[in-house]
Amino acid sequence: MPLLNSTQYQAMEKAAYGAVPGRAYPDFAKLEPLLYNADGTPKYNTNWQKEVYKPTFSQNYNLSISGGNPNVKYSMNYGYQDDHALMLFTYLKKYSARINVDAKVNSWLTTGINLSGIGTKERIQDDQVGGFNGPRNVMEQLPMIPVKMPDGSWGGNFMHLNSEGSDNPVNLLTNYYNINNKINVLGGSYINVRFSDSFEFKTSLSAESFTNKNDISSSGSAVQRGLYQRIRAGINAERYFYWQSSSYFTYKKQLNEANNLNVILGTEWAKKHDETFGVSASNFDSDFYLANNLGAGIVPSPPTSNAYDWQIHSYFSRVTYSLLDRYLFTATGRYDGSSKFGANHKYAFFPSAAVAWRVSEENFLKNSRIVSDLKLRLSYGSTGNSEIGQYQSIGALASNTAIFGGSRAGGQVQGRIPNPNLQWEKTNQFDAGVDLGLFNNRINAVADFYNKITTGLLLNAPVPFSSGFDNVLTNIGSVRNRGFELGLNTRNLIGAFKWNTTVNFSANKTKILALGLNNEDIFPGPGFLDQTNILRVGESVGTFYGLTRLGTWGEHEADEAAKVGAKPGDIKESTTKSILGHAYPKFVSEIINKFSYKNFELLVDIQVSEGNSVLNLGYATSEDRQTLANSYTTVLDAWTPSNQNTSIARVRLNGDGPSLRQDSHYVQDGSFIRGKNILLSYTFPKSIVTALHLSNLRMFAGVQNAFLITKYKTGYDPEVSTYPQAFAYGIEFYAQPKARTFNFGINASL
Repeated sequence: MPLLNSTQYQAMEKAAYGAVPGRAYPDFAKLEPLLYNADGTPKYNTNWQKEVYKPTFSQNYNLSISGGNPNVKYSMNYGYQDDHALMLFTYLKKYSARINVDAKVNSWLTTGINLSGIGTKERIQDDQVGGFNGPRNVMEQLPMIPVKMPDGSWGGNFMHLNSEGSDNPVNLLTNYYNINNKINVLGGSYINVRFSDSFEFKTSLSAESFTNKNDISSSGSAVQRGLYQRIRAGINAERYFYWQSSSYFTYKKQLNEANNLNVILGTEWAKKHDETFGVSASNFDSDFYLANNLGAGIVPSPPTSNAYDWQIHSYFSRVTYSLLDRYLFTATGRYDGSSKFGANHKYAFFPSAAVAWRVSEENFLKNSRIVSDLKLRLSYGSTGNSEIGQYQSIGALASNTAIFGGSRAGGQVQGRIPNPNLQWEKTNQFDAGVDLGLFNNRINAVADFYNKITTGLLLNAPVPFSSGFDNVLTNIGSVRNRGFELGLNTRNLIGAFKWNTTVNFSANKTKILALGLNNEDIFPGPGFLDQTNILRVGESVGTFYGLTRLGTWGEHEADEAAKVGAKPGDIKESTTKSILGHAYPKFVSEIINKFSYKNFELLVDIQVSEGNSVLNLGYATSEDRQTLANSYTTVLDAWTPSNQNTSIARVRLNGDGPSLRQDSHYVQDGSFIRGKNILLSYTFPKSIVTALHLSNLRMFAGVQNAFLITKYKTGYDPEVSTYPQAFAYGIEFYAQPKARTFNFGINASL
């Protein structure tokens, strides 16, 4: 990203001081001799992006062993992964093992078991979205600050007059520890009983045990001034146990040469128990212990803990009927119940039906030299969504404290409004599709048109402030998704030189049909400076909202600007808010070409996204806060009496008041074309493979994220979301860059 260097920053800073009558530019040669030469020029010019984002190496190893006999088959898999991100000291180490065994006990009984374990250690450096984390500090650290001073101490913005006093990002990344240690164990087994050729029963049980110990601590040298003031350390832990059981009967019968019937009837249970706790302390005498001895902290914080249960119970059935292998009929039904919903609405029924006609089996097409396969499909069905938090339908208590008689006392208050009518969010979808194969299936196409309407959206709706709460989770409104999907596969050349092409294309349009009782606007967040996005009837999900930037006020507009409390050089914006853009693209496509000649194979994978916008909130803080932190080079085009036709406000001292309002200036076109993957491989000839006592040997080399063509210039990558909220897609606040990865590997089989 283009950031100001030391010379540019100093010029901008002088302009900011010069904009204030009677305010002289400080003599930094005397005030800050560690940073400035005797002539007033900066001693250092640090490129913080180069200091923080470094080329790294990652490695991945997998070993698979399988074998057995006609009655018992087994497989074992082992893996080790060591991934390092571009940002300093960011990594993920993973160890995994898996074993599967399937046994045929006799002619009517088969059984199997699988067990896997995954252990990971991960160091995170981009948490605290919006706070002073690594990615943000990279952009805002002043260029005249060195990584380390000559005496070995860390540099930081706190060394420069009037700047925001944070430490430099290399210091933060070196000495701030946020480490997850996770252990995940999964296991399952099944029993299949075959009563006859037509009738069988299968039951399965699977379980998952998960633990995570999150250690957070910071060395004394990485204390962010103005934020922590002291050395802090803490431990957050989570463990959960989840199990799922499924049992069903299957009846399949060929009634005669023309008719086939398949019926499934079953039930499922699933349950999860989750526990979390957290402890922390501050005012350590030293950073020696980090998070390994919280008792050494002088000031302990109140511990936190939480526990919840969730379960689901389902009945399901499916009937499939085939006539002459040309006419296919399927009907399914699910009756699902979730503990998350209100007492009278826990269960809901979700039916679906589908018909298909294999036209290519009809006499008038069966011997066609052009059409090798043609199938028409229609379906309509309903599905449910229960992905919300636990206990949302009932009231909840929350812990709080108050001062009584000069002492703090603890107590309980109502923490949530109950909603006994909370129920499943339902989506009804109609789909019409066609499967087409031409010229002996050298051309294959799958096309689908769909129309989905989701009702009873699970959203936080605003409530009157007189209730004592801001919102309540409820079922409100409906959304329509309508779109088209196309998959195309062609074998262009089939001789010694082969060329295959795969194209996947999808276009989706979303429209909010209703919201609440009166179609009120809903602002789902995250919210920064102001509301960032909006849910509004008639608009799509993922709609950005705010003021429109009209430019800057000119000197000839001084009187008009004064009416809105502005002056020449200030940002000129609309008086009302409006729709600024949409996060989701009009269409996305992926084009994969595979070329092969003898033992060589080349794969080229291109990704296309068109029509989406990105809201980059980083520009609000790194363009409008001059002299407080570093800025983007766009401020070099700031308003001056001789440069009034610009959208960038005049530079000013931070105390002069930055704009910091969300407007259209921060919304950019996020369309792109990406070289997703380019891979060249070579399969060794049989003679070499046999001589090495192998059955197969392949070597490959390639590059992922090979290139990016986009108009999005205000961030590293337009395919971005930094906030966790469900409706915050396409909103960026200091994201890490995506790596261009060069890879090399070997596949060998015995």
